[in-house]
Amino acid sequence: MQHRKRKLAWVLLALVIVVVAARVALPEVLQRYVNQTLDDAEGYSGQVGDIDLALWRGAYVIHDIEINKATGEVFAPLFTANRVDLSLLTSALLRGKLVGEAVFRKPLLNIVVEDEEDSSQQTGEEADWRQVLRDLFPLRLDRIEFHDGEFHFRKPDASPPVDAYLTGIEATLTNLTNSRELSDSLAASLSLQAKAMQQGDLTVSMQMDPYREQAHFNFNGKLTNLEISAIDPLIAAYAPVDIEAGSLDLVMELAAEDGRITGYVKPLLRDIDIFEWREDVEKQGDNLFQVVWEGLVGAVAELLENQPKDQFATRIPIEGQIDSPDTETLAAIINVLRNAFINAFEAELEGSVNPSNVEQDSNQ
Repeated sequence: MQHRKRKLAWVLLALVIVVVAARVALPEVLQRYVNQTLDDAEGYSGQVGDIDLALWRGAYVIHDIEINKATGEVFAPLFTANRVDLSLLTSALLRGKLVGEAVFRKPLLNIVVEDEEDSSQQTGEEADWRQVLRDLFPLRLDRIEFHDGEFHFRKPDASPPVDAYLTGIEATLTNLTNSRELSDSLAASLSLQAKAMQQGDLTVSMQMDPYREQAHFNFNGKLTNLEISAIDPLIAAYAPVDIEAGSLDLVMELAAEDGRITGYVKPLLRDIDIFEWREDVEKQGDNLFQVVWEGLVGAVAELLENQPKDQFATRIPIEGQIDSPDTETLAAIINVLRNAFINAFEAELEGSVNPSNVEQDSNQ
């Protein structure tokens, strides 16, 4: 009897040693696995710092993640995050659903484009990042959160170089697996708030069906109080004008169903100044054609500016296939005239766009 007890004690001790050893070794094993998973992403390589385990809540935490382009010369990583927490979603577990959630702390995404060098482009489109997430966490993710995030759109070959960015991003994606069993086909939702160029206020809300083969969503976005001077390099890179002063508000509503999209973009410019002789000619050294073009655009904008409110606005309808929507130029021009001579638009969402009024293509 005594011998049997002693044997049982040794067995239990051995089990404890094995469990402790496994617990000590597991973070390092996971670290190697995560690094290998990131390296397997097409066109990119990655590395992480420490990994912490929280077995009591079915979670592990990845610290200091960094993903870089594997080829070419890109000056900034595609993605970094101070911390990524992958865990069981407790609220869904209480409803009998075994799904997970991911929480990103201080994530940063860098998109880099250039006109000439493909090797210097960095968009992340080559890799299947959904598959990477599935490989990192075996459960389907039902909720994803981003806290204190940052996004940069960079064009280093422009003159001056472009760096358009969002900071302080707070975003939440919910019900991605429809764990709440909602009857609405647009069961998943996104909410986002951020600062544009450290001054403009951006808010986005979106409802979507993540399981449709063709896009099916309802999108509302609003940007307010952005000084034009903050995005002057972006405008200079993509538009043949220099807007020296003024502020921008912009609202957008889009809806898509079965591959078709409908909606509008409504930009509203206040107190704009497109042509300034000293700035354009003396400081920037614009050529004669550019000076004439900007002067003409500035004169037209001044003519069409709504004088009581000192604003220039239009409503641009968007209609067509999701991969190549058409903007109706004539409608845009008519709305400019309407704003100038009849009434001023207010920078508010109309609430006039939803998937039920997406026009179906008669040829489909």
